[in-house]
This record gives sequence, structure tokens and C-alpha cells, in this order.
Amino acid sequence: MKLNTVLLVIAAGTFQLISGCGDSVTKKTPTQEPPVEGCAPECEEGFTCVQSECVETQDPDACEEDEEYNEMLKVCLVPSCTNGIKDSAEEGPDCGGPCELECSIDEPSCDDGVRNGDEIGVDCGGSCEACEVPATCGNDTIEAGEDCDHGGTLQLNCAYGETSCQVCSASCTWVEGTVSGFCGDLTVQGGAGEECDEGQDPVRLCDYGLMSCQVCNSNCRFTAGLTAYCGDGIRQAPENCDGTDLDGGTCTGLGEPAGTLSCSSSCTWDTSGCQAQPSGPAPVTLSVGYSHTCTVMDDDSVRCWGENTDGRIGDGTRTQRTTPTVVPGLQAEYVVAGGYHTCALLLNGTVSCWGSNLKGQVGVTTTGDVLTPTPVAGLTNITAIDAGTGHVCALTANGDVYCWGDAEYGQTGYGSLGTFSSTPIRVTDSNGFAISNVTQISAGLAHTCARHADGTISCWGRNDYNQLGRYPQTTFSQPYAGKVYNSAGSVVSNAQYVGVGGDFTCLRDGASISCWGGNVYGQLGLSDTLDRPYPSTIFSSLGFLNVGERHACSSNASRELFCWGFGQDGRLGTGSTLNQSSPTFVSLPANTTFDVGGTHTCALLQDGSLQCWGRNNRGQLGNGTTLNASTPTPVTF
Repeated sequence: MKLNTVLLVIAAGTFQLISGCGDSVTKKTPTQEPPVEGCAPECEEGFTCVQSECVETQDPDACEEDEEYNEMLKVCLVPSCTNGIKDSAEEGPDCGGPCELECSIDEPSCDDGVRNGDEIGVDCGGSCEACEVPATCGNDTIEAGEDCDHGGTLQLNCAYGETSCQVCSASCTWVEGTVSGFCGDLTVQGGAGEECDEGQDPVRLCDYGLMSCQVCNSNCRFTAGLTAYCGDGIRQAPENCDGTDLDGGTCTGLGEPAGTLSCSSSCTWDTSGCQAQPSGPAPVTLSVGYSHTCTVMDDDSVRCWGENTDGRIGDGTRTQRTTPTVVPGLQAEYVVAGGYHTCALLLNGTVSCWGSNLKGQVGVTTTGDVLTPTPVAGLTNITAIDAGTGHVCALTANGDVYCWGDAEYGQTGYGSLGTFSSTPIRVTDSNGFAISNVTQISAGLAHTCARHADGTISCWGRNDYNQLGRYPQTTFSQPYAGKVYNSAGSVVSNAQYVGVGGDFTCLRDGASISCWGGNVYGQLGLSDTLDRPYPSTIFSSLGFLNVGERHACSSNASRELFCWGFGQDGRLGTGSTLNQSSPTFVSLPANTTFDVGGTHTCALLQDGSLQCWGRNNRGQLGNGTTLNASTPTPVTF
């Protein structure tokens, strides 16, 4: 109940609040906006709400002789039975206005309509024996028959912060007290410093979709809340996904035959990367050239796409192809895409090539373009081939290596610089002896390397950045095979794979990747751009390694892909075109194999789909467009 009040101005900045029953309290005019009904939580810190007004709190020693200190409100009040404020000996609620009930301070009454003394429950308003008060109650000494003694000042209100308590009644017995407020009671106690009150379970999360907000914490204060919205990278209801968090979702899990599932900007499944499984054959191997790509299908047929002005697609035309196109008449083990030409290892152990033949790399005596696959004479019982920018090398079943094509820097390895050969010639060392026991070969821009059965590596060709790994160091081109050394001057002997790029080389041993040579783009993966003349370890990797002209990639045991080096056109697949001087994760489902080319990269995924990224000016990504892609994009079969 609200009392009528009269404001009596005393001095500038203060006034005295006079209740209709004579109860008064001195207060300073607050500086905040005028209070609204009920005050809380509008009263500033240091003020409390008294009869719907914000009153400055006081200390007990500030009370005048006729005033009593109200612990709950923390102000000095002249006790009144009808002021609407429970004070002095009052134990029940104040009637708050003119009334016939007596709120006697001297002695509680059994029929006053207020529960006090030993009364249990609501005062019946009539006579009862439970209101007897011991004669000694109030002398501040606990006598026989007394639970407590209030010393003449009743303690009826619990302190702030208590959720339950006992107080000493007018008859000196313990009774349940009146709670004066606590954090969590759903009522804002402005005088106790509360800014808000959300109950026992304070709200800590903003509503979904908010980027920022304030929430009520466990101390009943406003604080910055936790946000949840689409785009924060954390999947939460009602989202299907958020960023890279796909919750394990896959194309096949959503009923799509194959492809890569992604998350849309509205945090719903994006199935645009899912593709229907081709009704015909599926890709099983792939090879990436400078501006074209080829793959062998599970029916042994070959398909190529990309640049074709020189006939490197092999379909008998010079028409650029932006999607996989069948190369007629081939049954191949696998195919290799070079700089401007293509070769295939056929099922019968022979080799056929096509495309540009300016340096004899197709293996025919004329230097004109060859538009369809043409057998390379003199090669039989071949187990592996690799194509560089303008040359090709083949490995025989007994471990011998033959090369043909461009020999400007000695990359064909038969002891001659500057003269090319369209006829395969066996690779020799500096003494003229043919190298042997080779198990793997890799041809790059202008140098070539071979791994031997004993784990050693031989390299030959261009050496302007010490990409051959020779000891002692030399930058002269070497037209014959020589072993790779480490920085201690010992022959490398634990290699399992070697990959050749433009001006650098990398190897994989049992547990790590090492690179050496030119490093202007960070292609050595050593977190800097300093050249290295000998193998330097990048990082541990239990997967595969593949090297392109200016960048390289490697997978780990979980078939996750990491790439580093030149980032132009998005060829690293990280969503950026910036160079990366250390291995950087490519967000891609697990792959079975991948290949790194001149300006783009492709991966064959475990679900049978093929994805490419990087430069696409000639349609080499195979998605039907000529738009570059800095992240993996499905090839359209």
C-alpha cells in the first residue's frame, strides 16, 4: 500500500520525506532520472527505495534519538504503525494506512491480526494462549524458557543474501524470519548492489543470432554474454553445420552418390559439391601437367582436359576442353601429363605420347605437334614413366632408366648439354656407366631424379639452385647422374620417394619430408625463403609426397592434405592466393592420391570423386568453366 507523502524542501539538494503517519527520513536528491513505480532497479548505487522514492542509504550512527535504523533499507526511520514499513516491534506486515489494528511496540497481542510471539500461522485476530510473553523477555539475557533474548530490539529481518533464517520473536523464541532479499530471488535488490536478477539459474547465453549482448551473471550483475550465431564456426541448433564443422556429414550420408559436402552461409547443408556418380567408368589414377590434366579410368581408358592448342589432350583436335574428354584407342596402366605433352604407359608395357614435340618429347623424329597417341619406338617392358616440362623418362623392369626430349640443361642424363633426342637414351653417371637398380623416377622443369633400391638418390640436369644436391656444391648443370648428399657430406641412403619441381627437389624417408634447392616462394616448406643446397627436414609425414613446379603437397597417415609454396591462382587450395612457406592444411575429405602440376593441383578422393583447384584459364580444373578456384572443386565427368 502506498502512503500519501508531502515533500518539504529544506535546503538546496536535500528534502525530507514526510509520511502521512509522521514517519520521516532525510535524503539527498538523486542525480538519476526520476524513479518509476517500485524504484528497483532504478535507484543508483548508494540509494535505496523507501515508499517509491530513491533515498540515500545511511549508517546506524546517523540516526537521531527518535529514529531507529532499518537494517533492510539501511536508513534511519521514525517508527510508525501505519507507514507501510515494518519496523520496531512490528512482526507482521504493516497495514500501511489508517486502521484500527494496534501495532503495539511494548507488547505483542494475540488478537492484533499479526503473527508474533509463539503464535503459529496467521493470527486469528482473537484471544489465544500462545501469545504469553515471559516477564524477562527483552532484558538482553536468555532466561529459563527463552530461546533467545532480543534485548528490547526485535530482529525480524534476515540479512541480505540469506535464503532462510531464524530470528528472535517478541516472546524470545526462535521463529522463521522474513527474508530481506538475495541474488536469485527474482527481485532486483538495488540497495544491495544488484543490477539484475534472473533467479537461481542465471542466463549466460544470448539469444541465438545475436552478435553481442549483456546477460545477468551469478552475482546479479550485467556482463557480456556468450553469443551463438551462424558463422561463429560452432555448430549449434538449429544449424546443420557451421563453417568447416560439418558434424560428420557427407554427400553419401545425405543420399548423394559422391562428391564433397560443404556448409552454406546460412548454416545449412550445401550439396552443390556433391555429384552424381558417373554412369560410366570412374577415375583411378591422375596426373597434373602445366595447363592440362589426365586420368586413367577403372576400365583402363584415358581422359584428359584443359589446354589443347598443341594437341596434348590427344583427341585429334586442338580444341580446348573444360571437362574430361576421352583419348581414343588407349588401354593404359597410367598416364603422365607433362608441360606441353602427354604420355601413357600401356597395359602391354609400351609407351605412347602426344602433344607438342618441339624438343622431341613425343618420341617421333618430326618436331611438329602430334594430335593423337603415338608409340615411342624401342621401349618395351616399361614399368614406370614420368614427364617433365619438355622431356620424358621411362623405367624398365630391370631398373634401367631411359630419357628423351629436351636436353638443354642435361635433364635427359646421357652426358650431353643442349642437344635433344627423340629417341630414348639410357641414363649414365659421370664415368659413362649406366645407372641401375632404380625403383622410382621423377622429371621436373629441367632436372630429373631417380630413387635406387638401396634408398640412395641420383639426380641430373639443371643445378643453378643446387637442386641436384651434389657434394661439393656446384651451380653448374650436370648432364649425367650423381648421388644426392646431406649437409654432412654423406650420401642420402634412406629415401623412399623423390619428387622434382622447377628449381627444387624433395624426398620422403620413413617419417619425414626434406627439400632443397630454390626457395624464393617458400617451396621448401621451411618457414622462410632461404635457398638450401642439401636436404633439410620440413615436418613429419607418414603419407604421400608430390612436387609441382613452384609448390608441393604431402599427406599424413590420416590422408589429410598439406600444401606449401607459390600460392598464385589458389593452387595451394587454402582459400587464399598468398604464398605459404610452411605446410598448410587443405580442407578436403580423405584422399587416395593427389598430383601437383605447374599451376594447379588435383586429388582423387576415397569416395571416388576427383577435385581440382588453382589456375583454370584453360579449363584444366575440369569443372566446365575457366574460373580459378582457391579451394577444391569437383571435376565434372
